[in-house]
Amino acid sequence: MQFSFIHTADLHIGSPFRGLKDVNENLRNKLLQASRDAFHCLIAAAIENKVDFVLICGDSFDSASGSLAEQFIFATGMRRLMEYNIAVYIITGNHDPLSDWSRNLRLPENVTVFGPDKPQRMVFQKNGSDAAAIYGVSYAKREETRNLALRFQRQSDDPFSIALLHGTTGNPGNHDPYCPFSLDDLRNTDMDYWALGHIHKREIIHPANPMVVYPGNIQGRHFNEAGKKGCYLIRVSDNRIEEPQFLPLGKVIWINQSINLSETEYMDALTALLENHINELQNKYPDCSLLIRPEFTGSTPLYADLANAAALDELLNQLNQLYRQSGNFVFFSRPKNHTLPQIDLEERRLATDFFGELLREVDSLRQHPEELKKVLSELNDELPANISRRLNEEVNEEELLNAAEQILVSSFLRKTADQ
Repeated sequence: MQFSFIHTADLHIGSPFRGLKDVNENLRNKLLQASRDAFHCLIAAAIENKVDFVLICGDSFDSASGSLAEQFIFATGMRRLMEYNIAVYIITGNHDPLSDWSRNLRLPENVTVFGPDKPQRMVFQKNGSDAAAIYGVSYAKREETRNLALRFQRQSDDPFSIALLHGTTGNPGNHDPYCPFSLDDLRNTDMDYWALGHIHKREIIHPANPMVVYPGNIQGRHFNEAGKKGCYLIRVSDNRIEEPQFLPLGKVIWINQSINLSETEYMDALTALLENHINELQNKYPDCSLLIRPEFTGSTPLYADLANAAALDELLNQLNQLYRQSGNFVFFSRPKNHTLPQIDLEERRLATDFFGELLREVDSLRQHPEELKKVLSELNDELPANISRRLNEEVNEEELLNAAEQILVSSFLRKTADQ
């Protein structure tokens, strides 16, 4: 028996983009359309690869059951799959729990939405024979803290078993630890394939017996979700899983681009360097739009210029105007500046003046992360809630400390130059 399926999750249809400022209306509209475009690519990929079924492992919508327009797009995609005799198996997640799915969202008969609390078992048949048993359980409400993996168990007569679960294994990183489970919990169920959702990073957690897979989300939404996003195409032949094939879907790519400026002395040379990186990235990601956040490194004479936010914004504005196109676009976000001045910081750290003392204090915090966390927590309490939340989402402790050190060095250089 041979069959194939697509494993996808975290479609987040209707999701906004985060971490961008000063975006023009045309670009904003393209970004709002990006999650929908990725969904259309998903449907097209299923049809093009002639799969037997599609697994959607939670968070089809970014909030509740989506707007009326998003519901229409989703239902239309499901009907399109039905035209090609492609079945769809869906579980809901923390963004779109069953309690929030709209009663107005009518799905065609090729779609199965699993219920909450207890895993349900559906049998997929091909050419009149049982091909796979598919198990799934949805979130009844947004905050699902139970280990639902413990409720799964393969039936002995299953030809091939697949389990759908939206949850967290290991370190969740920036994700909420909903439905926590361990790899051993999954192994103990005797499933052949675990189709997971919730974590937006693509990863094969376990290669076989069982194969355990996070496909990631289908469209990145901020710079912490950089690179290609998509789904996995899985082929099964005589109950053996072939090598999973990643299918890119998202057409807007977030990129954190490290750029060494050690040999860059003038701003026009920086502009040329950025243009070279754009050309390389466009060749790497053809037919995609690019959102680029440069990360400048190296010791450079441009250190003081890069510390001037207004001048840097003007440069990036010019580049963004140059690469603003009607089709695929390139947009530069404000860079992370990790450059160093052409002074000997190690020597300055040994100095007995106030500046040397500050540099030593920064070094001490870098070597004692718990103390750094404590200091930042105290500062965090003094910030407005919206700023605090954005900082926690977009930067980590080390990045904040590096930024603080750069501000200190910039101030010192400017003061020295004025004297």
